[in-house]
This record gives sequence, structure tokens and C-alpha cells, in this order.
Amino acid sequence: MKIILVLIGFIGFSLAAQELPSPSQFLGEEYGKQFTAHHRLVDYFQEMSKDPRVSLQQYGTTYEGRPLYMAIVTSEANHENLEAIREKNLALAQMGSSNRSDDEALPIVWLSYSVHGNEAGGSESSMNVIYELLTNPEQSNVLDDVVVIIDPSLNPDGYSRYTHWLRGSSGKALHPEHTDIEHMEPWPGGRVNHYLFDLNRDWAWQTQKETRQRIVQYNRWMPHVHADLHEMGYDSHYYFAPAAEPYHKAITDYQRELQTKIGKSHAAIFDQNSWLYFTREVFDLLYPSYGDTYPTFNGSVGMTYEQAGHGMAGRAITMSNKKQLTLQDRIDHHTATSLSTIRTAVIESSSILSNFKAYFEQSASPVGKPYKGYIVKQGASLSSFKELLANNGIQYGIIDVNKKANGYSYFQGDDMSFEVQKGDVFIPTDQAKSVLLEVLMEEEPVLADSVTYDITSWSLPFAYGLESYGVKSIYSNQADDHQNKVISDVENDAYAIYVKWSSSLESKSLTASLLKEDLTIKSVRSTIHLDGITLEPGDVVIIKGDQLSLSHYDLAIRLLQKTKVECGRIESGYSLNGKDLGGSALQKIHSPKVLTFFGEGVNANAYGQVWYYFEQILDYPISRVDIQQLSSIDLSIFNTIILPDGYYSLSEHQRKELGKWIREGGKLISVGGANRNLKIDEQFAISEIEQENNKEVEEKADKERYKKRQYEGAERRSIAGSIPGAIIKTEIDPTHPLCYGLESYYTLKNSRTKYPLMGKGVYNPVRIPRDYISYGFIGSEIQEGFEENAVFSVQRMGRGQVVYMLDNPLFRSFWKNGEVVFANALFQL
Repeated sequence: MKIILVLIGFIGFSLAAQELPSPSQFLGEEYGKQFTAHHRLVDYFQEMSKDPRVSLQQYGTTYEGRPLYMAIVTSEANHENLEAIREKNLALAQMGSSNRSDDEALPIVWLSYSVHGNEAGGSESSMNVIYELLTNPEQSNVLDDVVVIIDPSLNPDGYSRYTHWLRGSSGKALHPEHTDIEHMEPWPGGRVNHYLFDLNRDWAWQTQKETRQRIVQYNRWMPHVHADLHEMGYDSHYYFAPAAEPYHKAITDYQRELQTKIGKSHAAIFDQNSWLYFTREVFDLLYPSYGDTYPTFNGSVGMTYEQAGHGMAGRAITMSNKKQLTLQDRIDHHTATSLSTIRTAVIESSSILSNFKAYFEQSASPVGKPYKGYIVKQGASLSSFKELLANNGIQYGIIDVNKKANGYSYFQGDDMSFEVQKGDVFIPTDQAKSVLLEVLMEEEPVLADSVTYDITSWSLPFAYGLESYGVKSIYSNQADDHQNKVISDVENDAYAIYVKWSSSLESKSLTASLLKEDLTIKSVRSTIHLDGITLEPGDVVIIKGDQLSLSHYDLAIRLLQKTKVECGRIESGYSLNGKDLGGSALQKIHSPKVLTFFGEGVNANAYGQVWYYFEQILDYPISRVDIQQLSSIDLSIFNTIILPDGYYSLSEHQRKELGKWIREGGKLISVGGANRNLKIDEQFAISEIEQENNKEVEEKADKERYKKRQYEGAERRSIAGSIPGAIIKTEIDPTHPLCYGLESYYTLKNSRTKYPLMGKGVYNPVRIPRDYISYGFIGSEIQEGFEENAVFSVQRMGRGQVVYMLDNPLFRSFWKNGEVVFANALFQL
């Protein structure tokens, strides 16, 4: 009888599986030969969700309104207890409670596809993965023992940009030769999202809505294994774990070991099929905001898989070995590693669950940690900092007493005493997310290998410009009520209203809102002492008598009352000490009319960061024009032009016209690589220290050694002249308007280009000192060359000015102290 029941169950399963269409049956014969439109990808997953073993959940939308979905695949019995399974897993992670025993826990595997939209083979393979998982008995027999979460498209906007272009550009026949339109993806490419951000660098920072919405779900599930499926250059072979060095020191032996076991499982399949692959090269585990490292620092075993392909591959392309790489090949390879990952997780489930539990028990324990917690002082970006902690599930409290304390100062680099004040933030280290916390707070990661894939320092106190301390005591704190200091007595009977510029980043967006409404606002240029009030340089003042009408003043008050900035009323314009409000101590803030450029040669990420800053942070209009159209634009309708980072060239005529526009009162903000266009023109003060190439440096240092050098190790020698991304402590001039609201500035430098301090007629308010302090890797051959270099400089030119931003202050939108500098360039200069 038992055999009959089993047989009936198998027949039932087979009939159910037969009812599920394969991707080819559902989409037509073009599956595997042509890329699938995003809405059809969604349609297929909705079709699969008719199976009781699939729960399809929309967890958000993109900036362009496309849905974000995750499919949860497990047995019917597990679906009936899915919430209990999830709660049990959170209990293992010290993030909840559960009545279920440890024996009832299940491994959770999360598969993420195509975070870079033009690496579209990932999303294509996601359909085949779920089909195989549901219909192939060799695969589906694991569903009693695992929960699989599939995110078929992490970046629908980028995926749609690429696939829409390719479908519209590809011809009837395949063109595997390289000289065809389908292998020439246009700017900006589908890699990036709507605002041209790289979502695979955004996991920890969560600046983009796609990431924020996804991490909410990630923290609800806390998977044990996470695979991030990508594509790389078409002539490469498949990469899978184990990863390359450097590994971050926080990665455990167990996490390393399971990567290796999963990699060996993949290797067996690839060997059997004679597919080429590599491991332990290129892709390291250091930078904490990737789709492999972020899960790893959250207790998972996070891995990157890279299939040859990418935007240049089209539907098929000829590789250097004369073989054709087809879309179907890319689907097959990603399907194999996806299913192998799931199966290995089931085989290793006992070890996975016990090590996962131990990981978080250690995280929540105070034993073995250098600090009991961190104290972060109040500052302009504190609200954004607290939001970042909350988004990442990191617990913190607000200190409720004033007292003296001792701790390690990030800004001073040493132990010291300091004042703890009410409103400061205390972050305990004995919590579930302590590993992630310590990684984000660390000054300088230990590099086992300096050949790395991304920036090598990212410490939050430096990025946010917040004075911070590592402390060995726990400080009294309470839950954050998320209410910033607000002065409630701002009414229209006041002579004027002030806004403290240094109090928050929101004071900058408020300034933008006031200017959008054509209100007259002014900036304090020298300290003013009024009755009970001290106005400092940079503070914003709205005077009733300056406005066109009382209704304008009322509008300003309504805007103020909607914010959480520190503001207040001024009863009289008469100063007790300093100049009066009607005098020269106040300068009118003019409404910026802003133009920036995109297009070939412009760094898409850098342009997107400018665009995002204006639209999503300031909520202020910006005109965007293709850089190729620069000569046809009437520049006189703008008073501010932003040249984003990139490798584009401006003609002599274009530079001449820009110079004329500046001298007539324009403000040019030139960022990063854009300054190459200005350094070759005599009207601009900027000049570059010419670089000696690595060969010349080595020959000068030791000609004989260079002559006898070995071919092996060339890559390692080349890093002596590189700086993948390091933090440098700068000197600032706090009296200069570009530095209003700053107490210090740490710049993130990821270019070896060096600019000396500029001379006559130029201010260098942010600069690198002679004996500078740095964090992260800087090649030995270029370390000295950064001494006494400019970071941000301002040149007067006629009635206008040039702001040279030699490092990018808006880098990935997580360098929050840089946003203060950028706002100063817009509103205070």
C-alpha cells in the first residue's frame, strides 16, 4: 500500500510538472536565441507561480515603475509553514524568537540575477532555473529540504534598456563577427539603473530605491547562501568561488570552506561537460557593498559567479578560440551553477545551519571585541548616518546624558577624553549585525593582497564627516524617536528667520526649496551676535522685509515647518556684536540655473551621481544635454555649469566660449577627469604634475633590477603606481565658503592624477598636507606625489569663478560629507 501511495504521489507530481511550460514553450522558439523583454520575464514567473511550490512576491518598483519580484520555491508542506521557517531562521541569527527546534530549520539559498542589466544572460537563465527546479525530478527532490529565493532581475530598468536596444538593433541572422551593431552597445549601457548607479556597489550604502527595497526582504530572510550571478568580458571563461585574495579578515574559516565545497561541485559539472572555468582569480572579498561581500558580512556564504558574455556579446559572438559563445551557452552555464549551489546547500545543510547559528552567537557576544560600542557625535549628516544603520538592521540608541568619556578618536587617531552629549549616537557591538558594523566602521582593512577589485577604505566616520569614538564602556541610551531639533515658534511676526547651515544635510535641500519658490534668502558671511542668537558663516537668513509680499514670507515659514532643520526666529536686525542684518555680513544666495552633460566619454556613474543629487536629494531642477551639443547651446540662460567626470574632450572653441561665459558671471564646477580639459588652457589656473610612467621610475631607482625583472609578477609590480581607492585626511580653510559647515574633510581618492596647489588668484580651501595621513592602499611609487596637492580649489575669473573638484565629492552618493561641499559650491559661492 505504501508503494502504491508513493507511486500515486509521483504520478501527481509528474502531471503537475507537465502542466508547467518551459521557457521555450511559453516564450516561443526565440528563447535562448533572442533576449526576453522584462515584462515577458515577469509573465513567465507569474505562470510558474501557479504551481503551489512557488510564491511570487512583488517587493518594490524601480524608478521607472517596473516591478521587482522574488520567487520563493520550496515544497508545498514547507509553504504551509513558511512564516515559521523564516522566524526560526531569524532566531538562529539572534534577530527574533521561535518555538521551533533547531532540527526544524532549513537552509535558505538566495539567487540574484543580473544586477547589471546588460549582463542579461543571468535573467534569461533564471527562467530555466525555476523550470528545472520544478519539473526535473533530479532537482525538485530537494525542495523538501531547502527554501530557494530567486530574484530574476535586480535591475529591471538597466535590463530593459539593454534588451530593448538589442531587440531593436539585431538583424534576422546572427552576426557573431565583432563589427556589427549588436556588439556595440551605446552609452550609457544597460549596466546601470535609471540614475546610472552601479547597483552592485550599493548593497551596504542603499542609496538607490531598488537596493533599499531588496535589503528589506534580505533582512527578513537572512539567507545562508547567496549567489550573485553576473557576466564579464565575452572572451573570458566562467568564474565561480572560491574567491581571490584579499579576503576581509572578518570572513570565517567556515565561509571559506563552504565556498570551496560549492566551487568543487560546480567544477565537477563543468569538467563533465568540458566547459572552461577558473577560480581564485580577479574577484576578491574585501569591499563590503558587493552582492557577495555584503551577504558574507551578514553571516551568509556570499559568492559571485561570472559568465562570459556582457553587453558586447549580443546573441552570439566569436571568441578568440574561434568558438561561438551563444546566449544558450550562457543560460546553460548559469543554470548549472545555480542548481549546483542549491544541491550543495542541501548536502551541507547540517553544517550550514550550525555554523550560521554559531556565527551570530559570536556576533551578539561581547567577548573578543575591541570596543563595547561606538559613539558618533552630532553633525550635519547624523540623520543620514542613522538611516544607514537602520536600513542595515544595525541597532543603535540616542545618548540621554551629558558626561565625560574616554575612547579611540577616529579623527585624532589616538585614545583621548571627550564630551558625550545628549543626542549623540551609541552603537553597541554586542548585537547580531556586529560584524557588518565593525566592517563599515573600520579605519583601514587589513590587506592580505593589494591587487584588489575596488576601493580599499570606506570608513563611515570619514565618509559622513562625523566625529566618532570606539569606547570600552556602555553608555546610557534610549530608542531613537527620529525627531531632530525643531524650533516651533517660527511665525510670520518675526523680523527674520535663521536656519543653521551646519545642523543637517536637510538645510541644503531646504535652501533649494526656498530658491525654487523665488524667495530672497541670504547667507551669513561673518559671525553675528544677536540677542540670544549667534549666526555663523554659512547660516541662512530669511528676512521679512526682503520678500516681495507677506505671502512670500508665509510660504517660507510653511516650508520651514515641514522640515526638521534647526531654525529659529530673529526679533531684530540690530547686532549686539558684529554687523547688522542689513549690512555687508549677509550675502544674497542666487538661484542656480544649472546645466550638466551626458554622452559618449562622460563617466556614466559620475553623471548619474550629479543627476541623482539634484533630483532625489535637493529636489532642484537641472538641465541635462548631450556633450556633443555643447557648441549649439545658449550658455547665457544658465549661471552654473557642471562638467562631470569623464574622458571627453572640449575643443579650443568650446573652452574659449566657456571662459567668456565664466568672465561674464558664470560658475563652472569641474569634477575629476573633466579637469583634463581645463589644464591645457592658459585661461584656467589648474596645472598637473606630469607622471613618470612605472618603467621610468623603476629604471631611475634600479636600472639593473629592471633589466633582470621576471615576466611573472608584472601585475603585482604595476600596483606600485596605482590607487584603487584610499581615504586621505585633508587640511581645510573653515573661513572659506566652500568649507562652511565642515569641521574636517577626508577625501576618497581613486585616481593617481596629481594637482599641485594653485597659485595667484586661486584659493585652495581643501588640500592634502605635506605629511598626510591616509587609509587604504596607495602604491609606493605615488605616495609622495600627493603631498601638498589640491583637492578642491576656487579660481576667480572676471565676474565668475571656477570650482575645481579634483576628487569626486558625490562618489556613489555615500560620501555624505562631500554633499556638504557640493552644496556649498552651489549656494555659498
